Amino acid sequence: MCNIKPSDSEEDILSEVVEATESDESDASTSIDDYYDGNEEDEDEEEDEAGSSDAEQDTKPLEDAIKHYMHIRNRPPEIECDGLITDISFHPKTNALAAACISGDLFIYKYDVAGNQTQRKTEVHTGACRAVEYSHDGQKIFTVSKDKSIVATDSETGQFVHVFDKAHSAALFSISIISEHLFATGDEDGAVKLWDIRHEQPILSVHKVKDYISSIVTNASRRYLACTTGEGTVVSINIVAKKFHVESEPYESELTCAGLYKDDGKLVCGTATGQLLVYNWAEFGLHVDEFPGSVKKAINCQVPLNDNIMLTGWEDGKIRATHIHPNKHLGVIGQHQMSVDSLDISHDGTYVASCSLDEKISFWPVDFFNDIDLNVGIDKNTNLPSSQITDQKTFFADLADS
Repeated sequence: MCNIKPSDSEEDILSEVVEATESDESDASTSIDDYYDGNEEDEDEEEDEAGSSDAEQDTKPLEDAIKHYMHIRNRPPEIECDGLITDISFHPKTNALAAACISGDLFIYKYDVAGNQTQRKTEVHTGACRAVEYSHDGQKIFTVSKDKSIVATDSETGQFVHVFDKAHSAALFSISIISEHLFATGDEDGAVKLWDIRHEQPILSVHKVKDYISSIVTNASRRYLACTTGEGTVVSINIVAKKFHVESEPYESELTCAGLYKDDGKLVCGTATGQLLVYNWAEFGLHVDEFPGSVKKAINCQVPLNDNIMLTGWEDGKIRATHIHPNKHLGVIGQHQMSVDSLDISHDGTYVASCSLDEKISFWPVDFFNDIDLNVGIDKNTNLPSSQITDQKTFFADLADS
């Protein structure tokens, strides 16, 4: 799912990238020394802004893991892309990654710790490619575009399998694969359409809001779709009955992304103000819990790591881990120099990939969560082992002990 705002033109986005790059070219490196030379102040401000008192908590489990992972960088190298990447999607069975580009192209990469390869570049749209998703069996790749079209390509050959021209009356923004034949799409004017790949026309169209559909999710039962909107609401659809279900009470800011947790019983939505809203699944009228973010920045995207832990991509370039019920910020697992716009987790759960306005795709190992005692207090600003940035107090403590 693309998290570049619908109102942003390609020219505006590229201009933002150029300005940010020119403002501080030295920020391109994410080495330990460079990070702490230039960002200590930012981290202090982050703690003040969030009112953090967690720094005094016992962080030994994380610090031990950090010491271990400091010298182990067992991950694929960063991919430098040939354009601005708006969304990414891992193949569900193999080490392949699809990347949607603002140019309308679709890139397929093979990733490995020994090195990455560009397997294919396919021109799929005339306008910006806004979102990309693999089918559940990995045989097809679906993309949606600003040019209002939906395209499904063969994941092995790149051949066009299905093309839906003028699928919406407005530029498309999001897509969700539901089953072998069903998928749903949302556009920047608030329309949601349910499609059967065997038919040329949508089998259902719902238009309850006027702002963009930021994300679409469903659970294993595939009875309901939950769609987050730029109006701060959740619009839900009954897939089985093929009709509108309910729209939630509006929140004070945009809902930007959503994920399922707690055995698919909880829908957690990110917001443009950094809050996390929790809804009971199928009961979308009003959120049942609200959890403040670690900073007052926009949460652009999220991906469930497991049933209890969510990974979120933020406007400030950080990728943060958060435990749901009990609610606990776990720390930073990775970072870009610019806003993080998309996250996805690999088929084997080893890596999370992220893309940013810096035209790079990065990989972050996340299997270390299996070795951390999450019942112990954790500093929400701690950099977790997958991050290229080591936690400052641990780093200098190691120097003192050596």
